[in-house]
Amino acid sequence: MHIGEKENQKTSKINRQQIYISIYRKEEKNLKKTYVNEDIRFKLVMVIDENGNRLGTLSSDAAYTAALERELDLVCVSPNAPVPVCKIMDYGKYKYTQKKLEKESKKHQVKVEIKEIQLTYTIAEHDMATKARACERFINDNNIVKIVMRLRGRETSLLDAAKEKMQAFVDMNIEYCSIKKDIYNEGRDLIVLLEKKR
Repeated sequence: MHIGEKENQKTSKINRQQIYISIYRKEEKNLKKTYVNEDIRFKLVMVIDENGNRLGTLSSDAAYTAALERELDLVCVSPNAPVPVCKIMDYGKYKYTQKKLEKESKKHQVKVEIKEIQLTYTIAEHDMATKARACERFINDNNIVKIVMRLRGRETSLLDAAKEKMQAFVDMNIEYCSIKKDIYNEGRDLIVLLEKKR
């Protein structure tokens, strides 16, 4: 195969990928689109008026006319239903209400992060107490805390003693947290996950 043919095949493959991405993004955009008034092109739609009463199945034009007569908008609220459902409403007010609800929903979402605290096998008691206080702060902020003890050299042969030390740290925090995942090995590390008590 000549170099020119290889380049053409490569270009053709890239173009196909670009077309696919373009179509995918267009479809994704259409999924999020709200159909309003003249944009509603379904043959038949189920219409609900501004008071929640069903007006029955109408053509899109007849449904839009009904909305205009009330000086309101026709909004398709369920475009994927067997017969798309449209509601007569004040679209501007509807958008404002939806944005307000989304804002309130985000406000009440609890953001959970994983905070890591590193211990050593030779950690001193007062250093462990300092790290326990840091763990308490993280837990009180609704974070998951990942406790990691990295074993070096000959410490890997002292696994049972290392687990006891790790458990002692967990016990220092057990009053205000619970174990999300018990002590486990990952390579040279001993790890335990803690979270706020429910």
